[in-house]
Amino acid sequence: MEATLDVSGWDIFLSNLSGRYRNASDYLKLAVQTKGRADVLDHFRTSQGPHGAWKPRSPKTQQAYANYKSGRWKASGHAGKYDPNNLLLVLTGRLRGSIQPAGKEGGVRVLDKNAVMLYSAVEYSRAHDQGIPGRLPQREFMWLSSEGQEKVAKVFIDSLMEGL
Repeated sequence: MEATLDVSGWDIFLSNLSGRYRNASDYLKLAVQTKGRADVLDHFRTSQGPHGAWKPRSPKTQQAYANYKSGRWKASGHAGKYDPNNLLLVLTGRLRGSIQPAGKEGGVRVLDKNAVMLYSAVEYSRAHDQGIPGRLPQREFMWLSSEGQEKVAKVFIDSLMEGL
């Protein structure tokens, strides 16, 4: 799952700032690694998508997860770690933990000189973010709130101006 930020429309503006302007992605990557990542991680804490609260766990899923806590699924390695009050999408913390500046399960990738992508390579990330009709509700986590976009823009512009 990924979120892409593209500032290609700023090309002329950026190139006119200074002959020392390199790639917008150099500055954008820093902004997304800090403020963009923090915004996405906040969605796990608040259990919120861009259109409101995530759908709660079904009773069937709650019961299955309770089996983790009871130790009935010891072979899974998760026995005893589940609490019914755990946040949604945070059974083991692997998905949330994949939202990193750089790592084997996620990070920020430069797409071109004007775009970067924050991504999770965890195999079930897309299913949770987009949902599976009739099987798994959509719980969008890979998006930037308006506040997150403003913070990314501020770090981007501040970093760009410092680099001039």
